[in-house]
Amino acid sequence: MTDSREALVRLAADNTLKVTLELDIRPQLRRYLKQHWELSHFYQLVVLDLAGESIAKAGHEQVRLRGCDAQGLLASAGRETEWLGNRLLVVHRVPVLDDMRPLGYLCGAFALDGVRQSGELDSRVEGITFLAWRDHVVALSKDAGDLGWVPLVEGRFDWNDGQRHYLGMSRLLGDTDIRIGLLLDRRPYDLLLARSLGVTALVVLLVLVATVSALRLFRQRLLAEHSLQEERKNALATLSSIMGGVITTDALGAIRYANPAAEKLLDTSAHLLEGVHWRRCFSLWDEASGMELTDLREICEADHREGFSNITLVTASQHRIPVHMSIAPRFLEGEPAGYAITLHDIRHERALRDQLAWKASHDDLTGLFNRAEFRLFIARLLKSLDNGHSHHCLLYIDLDDFKVVNDSCGHRAGDDLLRRIAALLSSHLRQSDKVARLGGDEFGILLHDCPLERGRQLAHALVEAISDMRFGYGGQVFHIGASIGLVGIDKPGIDLDDLLAAVDMACYTAKERGHNRVVIGAIGDDQMAQRAEELRQASGIRKALKEGRLRLFRQPIVSVSDDNGVTHYEILVRLLDEDGELVAPDRFIPVAERHGLMEEIDRWVVSHRLETRSAELRSSAAERGAGGGFLYSINLSGASLNDPEFLDFVKEQLNRHQVPPTAIAFEITETLVISRLDKAAHLIQALRGMGCRFLLDDFGSGMSSFGYLKRLPVDYLKIDGQFVRDILDDPVDRAMVRAINDIGHVMKLTTIAEYVENDQILAVLKDFGVDMAQGYGIGRPQPLAEHVEPPQLQLVRH
Repeated sequence: MTDSREALVRLAADNTLKVTLELDIRPQLRRYLKQHWELSHFYQLVVLDLAGESIAKAGHEQVRLRGCDAQGLLASAGRETEWLGNRLLVVHRVPVLDDMRPLGYLCGAFALDGVRQSGELDSRVEGITFLAWRDHVVALSKDAGDLGWVPLVEGRFDWNDGQRHYLGMSRLLGDTDIRIGLLLDRRPYDLLLARSLGVTALVVLLVLVATVSALRLFRQRLLAEHSLQEERKNALATLSSIMGGVITTDALGAIRYANPAAEKLLDTSAHLLEGVHWRRCFSLWDEASGMELTDLREICEADHREGFSNITLVTASQHRIPVHMSIAPRFLEGEPAGYAITLHDIRHERALRDQLAWKASHDDLTGLFNRAEFRLFIARLLKSLDNGHSHHCLLYIDLDDFKVVNDSCGHRAGDDLLRRIAALLSSHLRQSDKVARLGGDEFGILLHDCPLERGRQLAHALVEAISDMRFGYGGQVFHIGASIGLVGIDKPGIDLDDLLAAVDMACYTAKERGHNRVVIGAIGDDQMAQRAEELRQASGIRKALKEGRLRLFRQPIVSVSDDNGVTHYEILVRLLDEDGELVAPDRFIPVAERHGLMEEIDRWVVSHRLETRSAELRSSAAERGAGGGFLYSINLSGASLNDPEFLDFVKEQLNRHQVPPTAIAFEITETLVISRLDKAAHLIQALRGMGCRFLLDDFGSGMSSFGYLKRLPVDYLKIDGQFVRDILDDPVDRAMVRAINDIGHVMKLTTIAEYVENDQILAVLKDFGVDMAQGYGIGRPQPLAEHVEPPQLQLVRH
């Protein structure tokens, strides 16, 4: 009976009961009472309003219960007993409160059946049977009065109420806290005791038999309710352990349950959420459409198995939280009973996704867009172009003298400079414009809705701003410049690669014209296209140098007048392209000269020739001292003549590889000597002073060659191959070869004829007295790394 009152108290505290009672939704209230009556041990449940009027009932019989009316509210203390036929009803009444505010009352009646036998027992033994639990005693006899005075003790006891002397006995029923007992008038009981000492056992047995049906039903209902409570606890524990927020509502949208994760998500305690319409606690927004979702039924019908991941939850305190949401309907007896909403906080996943997306599209150093993302912006813009109604501009910016900062102060200083340039560029642009770091010290800008003239003005403003900037680092101050290429975008059908090539070439042209300039390029400009191709080749040469894809070859030079065979080798260089094919020098050397790469190539050739088979060089030097050995000649460019540090570089390499200078010779073309006579003479004298030899290459191509020759301390004179090649058919060429050879001998120089392709040319040269010969008729170039036996004086025909 105590458990029945506690069950009634729990039911009265249910928020759904509070909501339906407060709003006076009677059909929902009757359905709610019926649901709980079927799952409980109550004989009848009644809900009263504050005036004591019955507004909902559920039970076996619709009877008026004592204490469950307006009069009972005033007269009773909340607990009554009432006979209904042979049933004894125990009635409890508890208030329904919402934050201590009374909403009404809930009454529950528990029935004890089978009390007819106990009544017969009372008349036979002239006593009263009763049930007792905790602080309450109920007589199982209709005519018995109030037994509130009966002591609640176990076993036998004597009691005198002032009028009668009673003999009582009671014992616990099974493992419950319920006692079944009997009260006997002392005097008749003494007579009864004299007749049979076993009467007590008989009385107790009869009482147990009389009440067994009611007590068995009571215990079964208690166990069933306990099982339901355990299942409810397990369900609540499961919901509480779910990482996502779980919220259930009734059919009207009032929240019935929120697990701890939902409390944390909404920053509100569950007891404050329960009974409140969900839209007063939070709102749901579709990120794709920007629309608020207000109808749970519509959301549920649209829900996919995987739920929604593009939902923003807005709490009552206006915090916006991205969530993954799923929703499912709840039913009771086939009728809609509300919805179950699951909300998973995906802020961490969203932040991680955004971070990865940012890294994929931005430059880590400057925070600007990277080259790949910038290319996508341009591609999307080109797709959206229409005829004559769109004007945009694309700019490429290359910093001038950035390498000076890096070389002087290190990469940390260079990084600081790039960040400052990025900030400067961003400060000059509109929000609709895009700026990116393309790599190294190159930047790109895409100007939306910008005519070409306005783009030109902005480009000049950027050049001025960058040139005015003073970059200080480590006590040094640097002046930085910028070269900018600009191309207008104003018509559909533009190819992305053509556009990028045009603006790249315009930027390169600006740099070539002297820095701090703006050059406007155009797609389809033939000159620009040629420059673009040359720029691509220069980039390929730089990459080949960086990756070590230059290869050294040697071509033999033989004596014409005797059978000494090979006495010299000229060192030649080839470039290995990315497809593994060798590129001839006439295809990359001119480009390298125009792009300032020859100084690096010259140094690479010197270093690698002295390193490769250096023992052979030392042996040749020793043999040359005895009249034998080989001399290896290396070609030099004009860049090395202008390099004041080249002489020290050669000395350092000779010492490092322990190669005697007498094994090495250098070649310089006549054209270079004429244009840099003083520098050439100084370098030749210095290297000859160390023991190296010098060859003047392509002699005869300059109109003033003979006059300059007297000022140059060279050892060998190489006759230009254009005269040698046609010596058999052209008398002028034959005269030129004879004259050059004679002048060389007068000046005590050894002469070498190039482009010797066959025996007939070799025979003519021998008649002229030319000292040495070189060409495909003598021998083709061979890789230096491969050991090839020097050929004797015999022509190799190809």
